[in-house]
Amino acid sequence: AICDSGKELLAEGAGLPLQNSRGGEEMINKLKYLLAVMAIVVIQLMLDEFINLSTILHLSIAPLIIITLPYTTPFILNMLAAFGLGLIMDFSAEGVLGLNASALVALAFAKPYLLRLFVMKGPLLEMPLVSRRYIRRSSYLYLLLLLYACFFIFYVTIDSLGFFNIGRCLIRIVVYTVVNALFALFVESVTSSQLNG
Repeated sequence: AICDSGKELLAEGAGLPLQNSRGGEEMINKLKYLLAVMAIVVIQLMLDEFINLSTILHLSIAPLIIITLPYTTPFILNMLAAFGLGLIMDFSAEGVLGLNASALVALAFAKPYLLRLFVMKGPLLEMPLVSRRYIRRSSYLYLLLLLYACFFIFYVTIDSLGFFNIGRCLIRIVVYTVVNALFALFVESVTSSQLNG
């Protein structure tokens, strides 16, 4: 039999079914993804504690966890994951309780619709996760910008409810969106290279 990879050749030589080697590789990829998610949560908690400059600059990479979930993840699971992650962020940070949770739920709601703008449905169903590895770089950057804009529209609006100044809010939304999308692109490229290595 002709094998495409060394792993398949080893599995076949050892008398193991090829499906087990692929299943094992899939399990390893899921564990790597889980470790990357936990690392991002820890980094987000540290950012909230030590680096965020309140209204001047707010770094948030937690949305990247929801953004990278596979397109095939059930919609309700996406929403629940966003809500749970948002509550973790809310309980660990100072500010309005429910702020991150509501913004992440809005992002999770918009994600499948925005994804369909940039990627055809066939390739979307085949992607193991939403990443710049599977989407053109420019499309992925536009996707990040739109999803972070969605996140920060809710975040800044809820955060500014008592002191709403439209000009200041718009500036915050634009600055937060651009800085965080670029930061998320950097973090995603670092974690993606770690997942592949």
